[in-house]
Amino acid sequence: MFLVTEQHLRVLAEMRPLPRQFADLVRAISSVDRRTLALTLRGLERDGLLRRDRSIITREHDAYTLTRRGFELAIHARARSIERSVISA
Repeated sequence: MFLVTEQHLRVLAEMRPLPRQFADLVRAISSVDRRTLALTLRGLERDGLLRRDRSIITREHDAYTLTRRGFELAIHARARSIERSVISA
């Protein structure tokens, strides 16, 4: 069992079935600073929701992929994000 925060949901909602690099996520989630994003990704990896493929170049090039469990939660996070945008419109 794990605790999913609003920050976790925001990151999961930005994930796609394809791998995403750290730098791509930084650009996609501009409201989150780099350190917080790195900690959030580390927590999601620890909880088995993401898998990180390490780059030999730099950490910026590490690729993150959703696990099956992460994909299921990402679907819920995206639905929640869409629901919020419809309600606020």
